[in-house]
Amino acid sequence: FRRVLFRSVVDATGLPELAPLVPASVLATARAEGHWHGPLLLPGRPTPDMVIVLRIAPADAGRLLLLGQTLAPVDDAVRRTAWTVVPLALLALLASVLGGFWVARRALSPVADLTRRAAAIDPGGERCATALPVSPAQDEVSRLASTLNAMLDRLGASLDAERSFAADVSHELRTPLGVMALELDVALRDETRSAADRAVLESLRSEVHSLTD
Repeated sequence: FRRVLFRSVVDATGLPELAPLVPASVLATARAEGHWHGPLLLPGRPTPDMVIVLRIAPADAGRLLLLGQTLAPVDDAVRRTAWTVVPLALLALLASVLGGFWVARRALSPVADLTRRAAAIDPGGERCATALPVSPAQDEVSRLASTLNAMLDRLGASLDAERSFAADVSHELRTPLGVMALELDVALRDETRSAADRAVLESLRSEVHSLTD
């Protein structure tokens, strides 16, 4: 690098003979505040370097000292770190996503099993005797299975009551309907009835037979 006295190059190491090396605004700041530092692209350098400009006493002499340090090793270290950290971060993210998916599947598998078993139950068939399995662990899934079993019991009891009611009604109606059918048959044997009367009686007999079948 170079030591600069105003705009005259005093000494140089590895830089082209160009002056000034830094912008005038940097020199003005260093003269006013006593120092300036930061990354700066110097003439002839491919990448910015860390540059420090110091004011040399006495202050009224206006002499400045320019120091520089290449940032290439730092940039290389950052790049190597990035090439190492980024793939590891992606692998960690992928592992966390797959692990979360696996944990969620394991956690929801009992619920899926309950859903499958509940869908296989036919409430319109015989009395719902197939109870859903209840896990011995006192967790939300076991409480859900118990609640569904209680609901199935209530549904089965309601269906039993409905079937019993339908059987009782059918039994109570069978006798009077049979009597009505017999009386309609007797009435249709009367040859003196008009065609209109016979049509009405035959319609009634058809309805009665449909109720008893």
